[in-house]
Amino acid sequence: MDTLTIVVWFLIAVRLILLLPPPRRGPARTRPPVDAAPQARVDACLGEVLALPPEPAPCVESDLYRRLTAGTISRERYRAEMAALAVQDQQAHPVDPPHA
Repeated sequence: MDTLTIVVWFLIAVRLILLLPPPRRGPARTRPPVDAAPQARVDACLGEVLALPPEPAPCVESDLYRRLTAGTISRERYRAEMAALAVQDQQAHPVDPPHA
Protein backbone atom coordinates (compact mmCIF):
# COMPACT_ATOMS: atom_id res chain seq x y z
CA MET A 1 0.00 0.00 0.00
CA ASP A 2 2.87 2.36 0.76
CA THR A 3 4.31 1.85 -2.74
CA LEU A 4 0.99 2.75 -4.33
CA THR A 5 0.79 5.94 -2.28
CA ILE A 6 4.31 6.95 -3.31
CA VAL A 7 3.52 6.32 -7.00
CA VAL A 8 0.32 8.37 -6.82
CA TRP A 9 2.08 11.30 -5.12
CA PHE A 10 4.88 11.07 -7.68
CA LEU A 11 2.35 11.24 -10.55
CA ILE A 12 0.61 14.20 -8.94
CA ALA A 13 3.95 16.02 -8.58
CA VAL A 14 4.86 15.34 -12.20
CA ARG A 15 1.46 16.62 -13.34
CA LEU A 16 1.87 19.82 -11.30
CA ILE A 17 5.35 20.39 -12.72
CA LEU A 18 4.03 19.96 -16.26
CA LEU A 19 1.35 22.59 -15.59
CA LEU A 20 3.98 25.25 -14.83
CA PRO A 21 4.80 27.62 -17.69
CA PRO A 22 8.14 27.01 -19.40
CA PRO A 23 10.99 29.29 -18.33
CA ARG A 24 11.44 32.43 -20.41
CA ARG A 25 14.55 32.75 -22.43
CA GLY A 26 16.30 35.90 -23.54
CA PRO A 27 16.19 37.11 -27.12
CA ALA A 28 17.59 34.57 -29.51
CA ARG A 29 20.86 35.38 -31.18
CA THR A 30 20.35 35.51 -34.88
CA ARG A 31 22.97 34.70 -37.42
CA PRO A 32 23.09 36.55 -40.69
CA PRO A 33 21.59 34.53 -43.53
CA VAL A 34 24.02 32.40 -45.46
CA ASP A 35 23.06 34.19 -48.67
CA ALA A 36 24.03 37.52 -47.14
CA ALA A 37 27.67 36.47 -46.90
CA PRO A 38 29.72 37.52 -49.90
CA GLN A 39 30.30 34.61 -52.22
CA ALA A 40 33.82 34.16 -53.45
CA ARG A 41 33.90 33.77 -57.19
CA VAL A 42 36.12 30.89 -58.20
CA ASP A 43 37.99 31.05 -61.46
CA ALA A 44 36.87 28.23 -63.76
CA CYS A 45 40.49 27.45 -64.61
CA LEU A 46 41.22 26.65 -60.96
CA GLY A 47 38.39 24.12 -60.66
CA GLU A 48 40.62 21.11 -61.17
CA VAL A 49 43.33 22.49 -58.89
CA LEU A 50 40.87 23.14 -56.07
CA ALA A 51 39.07 19.81 -56.66
CA LEU A 52 35.82 21.55 -57.49
CA PRO A 53 33.16 19.82 -59.54
CA PRO A 54 33.03 21.05 -63.12
CA GLU A 55 30.35 23.54 -63.99
CA PRO A 56 27.57 21.87 -65.93
CA ALA A 57 26.95 22.99 -69.47
CA PRO A 58 23.90 25.20 -69.87
CA CYS A 59 20.84 23.06 -70.46
CA VAL A 60 18.99 24.20 -73.57
CA GLU A 61 15.91 22.15 -72.70
CA SER A 62 15.49 23.79 -69.29
CA ASP A 63 16.00 27.21 -70.87
CA LEU A 64 13.25 26.44 -73.40
CA TYR A 65 10.95 25.21 -70.62
CA ARG A 66 11.62 28.35 -68.56
CA ARG A 67 10.80 30.52 -71.57
CA LEU A 68 7.61 28.49 -72.22
CA THR A 69 6.38 28.83 -68.63
CA ALA A 70 7.26 32.54 -68.64
CA GLY A 71 5.14 32.98 -71.76
CA THR A 72 7.90 34.35 -73.98
CA ILE A 73 7.48 31.56 -76.54
CA SER A 74 4.38 29.70 -77.73
CA ARG A 75 3.76 25.98 -77.42
CA GLU A 76 4.25 25.52 -81.13
CA ARG A 77 7.63 27.29 -81.02
CA TYR A 78 8.62 25.21 -77.98
CA ARG A 79 7.71 21.96 -79.74
CA ALA A 80 9.55 23.01 -82.92
CA GLU A 81 12.71 23.90 -81.03
CA MET A 82 12.57 20.68 -78.99
CA ALA A 83 12.18 18.69 -82.21
CA ALA A 84 15.22 20.48 -83.68
CA LEU A 85 17.18 19.61 -80.53
CA ALA A 86 16.11 15.97 -80.84
CA VAL A 87 17.33 15.85 -84.44
CA GLN A 88 20.67 17.39 -83.43
CA ASP A 89 21.02 14.89 -80.59
CA GLN A 90 20.20 11.98 -82.89
CA GLN A 91 22.86 13.11 -85.34
CA ALA A 92 25.46 13.64 -82.62
CA HIS A 93 24.67 10.41 -80.74
CA PRO A 94 23.09 7.86 -83.06
CA VAL A 95 21.48 4.88 -81.35
CA ASP A 96 21.71 1.52 -83.07
CA PRO A 97 19.20 -1.12 -82.00
CA PRO A 98 20.79 -4.24 -80.55
CA HIS A 99 21.25 -7.09 -82.97
CA ALA A 100 19.34 -10.22 -82.06
